[in-house]
Amino acid sequence: MISSNMKNWKESISINSLVLHLIWHVGVWKSTIAKYLIEKHDFIEINGDKIWKLMCKEPNYESKEEQAEVYRRVEELIRTSLQSKKNIVLEAFGMSEQSRKTAQDIIESENWTYQQIEVIWPNENELKERILSRYNWENRDSDGDRNVYLKLKDQREDSKSDRIIIKNQWWIDDLYEEVDIIVRQKTASPNKLKLLKLEKQKSYVFHGSINKIDILEPRQAFNNWEADWKPAVFATEIIDIAIFRSLINRHRWDIIGTSESKFWIRDWKTYFSLTKNLLEQAKDKIWYIHVLDRKDFSHFEKIECKSYNSITPIEIITVTVDDLPDYTLLKSTL
Repeated sequence: MISSNMKNWKESISINSLVLHLIWHVGVWKSTIAKYLIEKHDFIEINGDKIWKLMCKEPNYESKEEQAEVYRRVEELIRTSLQSKKNIVLEAFGMSEQSRKTAQDIIESENWTYQQIEVIWPNENELKERILSRYNWENRDSDGDRNVYLKLKDQREDSKSDRIIIKNQWWIDDLYEEVDIIVRQKTASPNKLKLLKLEKQKSYVFHGSINKIDILEPRQAFNNWEADWKPAVFATEIIDIAIFRSLINRHRWDIIGTSESKFWIRDWKTYFSLTKNLLEQAKDKIWYIHVLDRKDFSHFEKIECKSYNSITPIEIITVTVDDLPDYTLLKSTL
């Protein structure tokens, strides 16, 4: 009914916490998306169908009385879950405009961010094939069959609310990436959101620092304590790397135990990891992202670029530990 999996991922707590409402459609991986949000982003789940099955051993989906009781319990659960301050994925109230409006009003009355997501499968024949075939899957996330799909298709009402439509094309990693983008944008602080928009424009690069620097001067980089190349101003096109680097370049003498941090790119996606003591040391602190003109830089590689001249930032934007990208925690020793 409500499930949560912390794993090693950071809590997705935002300034205004988030409810993602997965609406309509059978067989388009709604349940898979919900499971991903729970495991990757530490959402909690409210699932109307699971509530129904817990309430009734043999649910009668034609029963108005059972449906009304499920709706009542979902409403109650939404109100209770909003007190947890953890982001929520809602798989209920998805069929009618009135029920969706009820959920939205409850959520927004608590000043939470409400966002509908409608996942569609553009090709009806492919969707039919998937619904029929998934009964052979050992660990399927849902049991809605073709008959359920056809019945719900006749009953459902199109949403009139602002919603994000995701077109599913069989590539689960692409689907997850779209979900990640939605979570990042909806839970981002105003400054992080501004930086993400600048990153998207492809006209800027970014340099993170503990200090606010009016003019960035070329500095000598070192690799294993040896000078690496000639002095330069280093920056990156990837805002999450700039934020992460500004964190790990902080003063280290107040850290207890060994510390480690790293990031890497695989299949065009960036991954981050660090020890908990680095994370604890960064809490309640502010650091600075210097926004720089891309035209002033050269030697572009996957994670960085260089300029051999002094650079004046176009803008300097503050960030905090809440603006870090998703990461995994590494073990540290005392």
